[in-house]
Amino acid sequence: TNTPMSQAIVDHAALQASVIATLVLWATVVFANFRSGFANGKAGKRMPEDYSEEREALVGAEEDAKRWERVLMNNLENVPFVTMLLLLSLLFGQDSKFHVTLSAVYSASRVLWLVSYAFGSKARGLFYIIGLLTAICFVVNILMGVF
Repeated sequence: TNTPMSQAIVDHAALQASVIATLVLWATVVFANFRSGFANGKAGKRMPEDYSEEREALVGAEEDAKRWERVLMNNLENVPFVTMLLLLSLLFGQDSKFHVTLSAVYSASRVLWLVSYAFGSKARGLFYIIGLLTAICFVVNILMGVF
């Protein structure tokens, strides 16, 4: 037969959910990276050769740059590790439907965390906790599948 290797190893819906979740998570890191660079530019924190004309100080620009640096660092501290858990859950998790749900919930929580952090909403803590609990559920799904 001409069955792709991925279909022979994992549930197709779980594979699709993993691909979508991974792409969404990657997009949040890329977005935060560009937005951090933009904020640093407005705050005058880029190298002098990056400016074609004289800079003007903008109210709140430095705070905005710090906010986006924190967003970027938080993404770099969390997303790669949970992406590994996501992939391990895809390959070794006990329940592929649970995996699909976790993939969607984690991706949504990170996007909502980013938006709430960007706008200074205290709801960011709730979205962070949802993401953390989802990561723990990935671990449970992996352990149930392996043991």
